[in-house]
Amino acid sequence: MGQSQGTPQPQTESPQSKGGAFNAGRKVSEGGIVCAKVSSSSCISSRNLRFTFQMQQQQQQQQQQQQKRRQSRSKSLEPNAALEISAIEHRKSSRYGLKTDLKKSRIQELWNPEKAAAQLIGQQLQNPHSPHPALQQAYAIRMKQFRNQSGGQNDLLEDKKKDAVTGLSAHQIQILQKIWERSPESEISDCARNIMSHLLRSNAQMYQFFDLLGHSDREIANSPIFARQSANFAVLLDFVLANLLEEVQKVCLALQHLGAQHARLRWPIETHHWALFCRCFEDNPPKEVFLNAEGHDLWKTMINFIIVQMRVGYDRTIGASSPAGSSVTASSPRSAHTDGRLRAERKRCQQRGRALLRLLPDSAHTDGRLRAERKAFVSSSGESGRHVQTLWQRQKKQNNQQQAFERTKPQRKAKE
Repeated sequence: MGQSQGTPQPQTESPQSKGGAFNAGRKVSEGGIVCAKVSSSSCISSRNLRFTFQMQQQQQQQQQQQQKRRQSRSKSLEPNAALEISAIEHRKSSRYGLKTDLKKSRIQELWNPEKAAAQLIGQQLQNPHSPHPALQQAYAIRMKQFRNQSGGQNDLLEDKKKDAVTGLSAHQIQILQKIWERSPESEISDCARNIMSHLLRSNAQMYQFFDLLGHSDREIANSPIFARQSANFAVLLDFVLANLLEEVQKVCLALQHLGAQHARLRWPIETHHWALFCRCFEDNPPKEVFLNAEGHDLWKTMINFIIVQMRVGYDRTIGASSPAGSSVTASSPRSAHTDGRLRAERKRCQQRGRALLRLLPDSAHTDGRLRAERKAFVSSSGESGRHVQTLWQRQKKQNNQQQAFERTKPQRKAKE
């Protein structure tokens, strides 16, 4: 009995308790699966949110960088010489301006019966079985009426006027604008600096024009004058390309005003100077110009238009300020000095040259005077050869005797 009481009896579980435990474990496992699903879906959603947030941040950073580049590009082309290029308005640049969709900006045209009739007649004319001269005449009359009503003829005349002034069609101007848009800022700055360097290398008088006398090449390249003039060239090209397609008249007036301001310079701009400016601008375009088959030819045409308009303003100002009776032609922009200051400077230079000529010995300028006298004698006599030589020597001897007689005349009077 003691042993039976002391030994523990094995406890057997009832089937109900086993089923309850199994159901509880199943519920726990199902709850864990549900939690796992919820946690995985929450992880995926948080990952997607994080990814979208990162993408938004990257897009914002890219937009900020683009805005900074545009601001730096616009600042780099601001005119530093306001007096020289006050007519050039730096706005509406074709390289970094807002692009508008031309198709969306067009106003929808209302239905026009005249145009519809003309189109029907044109379709009939395209049929090879009905080429009738009366039909062609009717088509021409209809199209003329339609153009007169809608103003299309005026638009065609406007386009022809633009082509005549600029030498470029609308499509060619768009090609140049696209080339200018694709050119980075470094290429444009290199283009402007190359133009300035080419001007200085081509003609030593350009150092006088830009007040760069007495400086070395390194000093000139680092000087503020060089940087300012290069920036002015870039601003000028940017302004012309931005407004040439839509506002040709404004571009012409601005270029003529800019040429008129060059009339205030201390040095006259001659014909060969204009040719030099044109050649330097033509030979130093941005590199993007050479990637287009028509790029360089179109660039030359545009530069020629710029130089012609500036020269028109320059010649007009010189002609208005020159004294009455003096005519200033296009081939010689400055045949007479414009104001009293320039005339006084020329007079002082002439007086200084005469004084230096008096200080020189006779042998320094006698030969030149003799050659001039001989040339004048030959042209007046109309003869040539040895006979002219003897005649000229005899005439020269008589002139010397006459001058010696005139010099000794006061001495003879004193002796008497």
